[in-house]
Amino acid sequence: MEAEAIDNIHYLVTSEGTAVRIQERLAFVRARASIQAGDGMILDDGVVFHAAEASGLASEAEMRRGIEAMGERLTAMAAAGQAESYSGPVLFEGAASAQLFAQVLGRGLSLFRRPVTMPGRPAQFPSGELEGRLGARVLPEWMDVVDDPTQKEWRGRRLFGHYEVDLEGVAPTPLLAVEKGVLRGYLMSRQPMRGVSGSNGRGRLPGPFGARSAAIGNLFVRASETVTEIALRQQFLNLLDQRGKPYGLVVRKFDFPSAAGLAGARRMLASLGRQSGAMPVALPVAVYRVYPDGREEPARGLRFRSLNARSLRDIVAASDQVHPFEFLNNTAPLALMGAGGYVAESAVFAPSVLVDDVELEPVDQEHPKPPIVPPPT
Repeated sequence: MEAEAIDNIHYLVTSEGTAVRIQERLAFVRARASIQAGDGMILDDGVVFHAAEASGLASEAEMRRGIEAMGERLTAMAAAGQAESYSGPVLFEGAASAQLFAQVLGRGLSLFRRPVTMPGRPAQFPSGELEGRLGARVLPEWMDVVDDPTQKEWRGRRLFGHYEVDLEGVAPTPLLAVEKGVLRGYLMSRQPMRGVSGSNGRGRLPGPFGARSAAIGNLFVRASETVTEIALRQQFLNLLDQRGKPYGLVVRKFDFPSAAGLAGARRMLASLGRQSGAMPVALPVAVYRVYPDGREEPARGLRFRSLNARSLRDIVAASDQVHPFEFLNNTAPLALMGAGGYVAESAVFAPSVLVDDVELEPVDQEHPKPPIVPPPT
């Protein structure tokens, strides 16, 4: 468990006449835990409480409840058996839906300019899943996505992703990234890109070769066609019945930002990197089998197979309740906690969503051997 409070003043003066002085404040309490299942599998989870100022942090009682809930979830998952492969409808409930959009869509909206390499010495540089897809359908036609760092409050809640200017001194403007399911725009810094007229104030993280990387502020996922949470679950059960599935899967939390330690993160990234045609997506840490009678049981040891931006086109329904998810964004894979060297406050607001067809498979990591004697009393 760790706590940190930051109180800093950021100055920026440019030859264009820009002069910026910004008070930067951030406070967070971060708790991580791991447990070893009977077969040796290591399970990680974490919970973070953060605010713009230390005085805005959650109360001690609220933190205690959150940490205890994390411990209970880990204990239940460790007691569950290793899950088998699954292909079918998946319901992303609550914060898991916002975490899904943060990883698959939020990061995909940033473009990266590849440097010129020496002749005869080509280099491999990653490309975003949404690169070159401007005007293509990425969501159902009844869904929009807006990134609006200028918005300070939402339903009486102070927004974590609000900022006045980015690291390059550019004031952000609201960006309609997806309109009626069609990709309309990208997050841009001042790094020159072909076909882009200029920055829209998203240069918030250090990038490669001295440039800035773009990052979301307040990402709002909006659906014009919604149902209640109860009706969404019933639609999920009906879909399972139509497909003849003995059970379905509900995901309630990702390990994003990842709470894994450095050794665990290396093992996880190596395992995820062996998937073809998909960017790494964090492991789900709260997955449950749901049977036709509504009974639930935990399922551990699963990872997504080829879950990417194209999968979002298979969303068939969304809830009328919007769920917030706030996190400290950085440039590390899976936004690994404590990594990246520099963070950008980000928030995602999204409804629970039902995805028509998702594939999950068992994690194929080599597990350390469990202890041969019980712990001392």
